[in-house]
Amino acid sequence: MKCNYCEDEISDRANFCPNCKNQVKCLSCSELLEKESDICIMCGEEKKSQSKNHNTIEFEETKKTRSFKANFSNEVGQSIGEALGIILMNKKGNYLSERKQLNSLPHNAIPKENEESVEDTEFTEVPSTSPKKDRVFDIFNESGGNLTLLETRLKATSKRDYGIRLAIIFLYYRLLKGVTKVNRSDLNDIMKDASLYDGNFRYWLTNTNLVGVHEDLIELKAPGRDKAKEFIREVYDDSKVDKWKLGSPARKRKKKDSEEEDSNE
Repeated sequence: MKCNYCEDEISDRANFCPNCKNQVKCLSCSELLEKESDICIMCGEEKKSQSKNHNTIEFEETKKTRSFKANFSNEVGQSIGEALGIILMNKKGNYLSERKQLNSLPHNAIPKENEESVEDTEFTEVPSTSPKKDRVFDIFNESGGNLTLLETRLKATSKRDYGIRLAIIFLYYRLLKGVTKVNRSDLNDIMKDASLYDGNFRYWLTNTNLVGVHEDLIELKAPGRDKAKEFIREVYDDSKVDKWKLGSPARKRKKKDSEEEDSNE
């Protein structure tokens, strides 16, 4: 015979359908039960067991685990499924909102490590006096293998000081790009483009402790890196006077200027 619920073929001796688990015969008089009736229409016996578990809903959540599993009828399962969907969407929306707020924080607000909750995250302010690592990339523009000096106001006191600052900042720029040892010809090219390649610059390059010269390769030493950060700070310091500008004629050095430039070495 066929089950009057799911219409599967079942044994004539069966009181329950093995597929949908619904009661198909009265346990009292063995008459077939009506699908829409909760009692046997022959003897009035109530259906003893009628399973309406047609659907299974599972819910699982990570972070120390949370699990949920239940069986429901079509109508109830659909309603609960919709409710769970709303809850999960709200949770996702809250998470995205929190991430958006986190991304809107200032760049100098650095979250501490190993914090799991956005609300509990603490932030440490980076001192404003620290030079930003990427500021050096605003001084140069590299396109198609050609390097151009964008920011020419290096706050130099003379042509010689300008050449020193340009060389140190250029080597620091290449260092941050991953080039620890720069071809001397590359440094010479940028100095020539700025009309700063002369005997004074060559003498400084071979006698300073800020860089290391190894035949045709030049690397920025630790004191040179510190000096580069200082120069970059001064470039963006509005209180610092730009005494010598690129293209200005070289002026005779005063004793005070000479002492200040020598300190840069």
